[in-house]
Amino acid sequence: MSPFNQIRVAAIRRSDALKPPSMNQSLPTRIDSYQDALNWLYARIDYEKERPVGQNNPFRLERIRTLLSLIGSPHERIPAVHIAGTKGKGSTAAMAESILRHSGYRTGLFTSPHIDRFEERLRVNGVLPNEQELTGLIGDLNQRLIAAAGDSNERPPTFFEVSTLLAWMYFDRHRVDVAILETGLGGRLDCTNVCQPLVTVITSIGLDHTHILGSTIAAIAGEKAGIIKPGVPVISGQLPPAAEEVVARVAAEHHCQRICLGQQLQVVEEASRKEAGPDHAFAVSLGERRFPELQIPLAGAHQRGNAAMATAAALEADHQLQTRRSTSGRITLETIRQGLRATRWPLRFEWLQTRERIPVLLDAAHN
Repeated sequence: MSPFNQIRVAAIRRSDALKPPSMNQSLPTRIDSYQDALNWLYARIDYEKERPVGQNNPFRLERIRTLLSLIGSPHERIPAVHIAGTKGKGSTAAMAESILRHSGYRTGLFTSPHIDRFEERLRVNGVLPNEQELTGLIGDLNQRLIAAAGDSNERPPTFFEVSTLLAWMYFDRHRVDVAILETGLGGRLDCTNVCQPLVTVITSIGLDHTHILGSTIAAIAGEKAGIIKPGVPVISGQLPPAAEEVVARVAAEHHCQRICLGQQLQVVEEASRKEAGPDHAFAVSLGERRFPELQIPLAGAHQRGNAAMATAAALEADHQLQTRRSTSGRITLETIRQGLRATRWPLRFEWLQTRERIPVLLDAAHN
């Protein structure tokens, strides 16, 4: 068998090992096993895969607030770094989380979609819940939802709604210091947009999910800018002019400090283009501060831009957390270096080698 077929077969075997049930399968009422838990998850409406049907807008923040109240509203207690964007938000979230974790914070990370296992979406200090823990979380949540349902005519919670609830439950049980949240779709009406952010990040804006978010850059920018909160600093990537106009206006209306990649925030190359590789050194400058000799395992100039935004977001979160506690910040140049270098974020222009030393490039190729 050729090396490429070996990789393909291995991927198929992994995906078949725990195959999600049909979306038409009814919701199980008892969660007695890990497979029951997966059935319960995957039997739900998933707007990552399906378009909303009907006239009623299925995205309402008051709905997720009500659902979160069933688990004690942990989103009101746990501060967050909130990240939106058409591209780059997952990589930026992963790097920001790693910096904060290597600086001594207990972190929660919520991202989507997953690659191989649902558990990838929720991590505490970089660790996924094991099968037993996920089964317990889902069993607990299932009982709370059943008890609260009564005679309600509300549709059952969607796949992303229960994913969000499970993440907050997991973070709350492990007493995280800060949650790093990636939006699922848009921002303004996304389930994550009920958090209490220390800083918000908009990595990029382009045409995507136009059937929900709008058909123009300006309309989509309005949805992404919906995560901006009064007085909360905003970090943004280099945006198209139509998007920049919207984000700048919303930030000004909310009296937010802005930090923009390419302006106050810069990536400074420390190697010639000829020498530059996936892990070559670069520097990040933020105003008068400079952070040299940084390395990331993620390839591409765009990832160095994401690393700059992640660094700025982590620094701002650190500042806000320590201001609340009247203590000095935990992040240092060395913890930034360690956090960026230790980031693991697969299928982003990732090179692998077969046993025969044949290089294989893997990329999710989203957008």
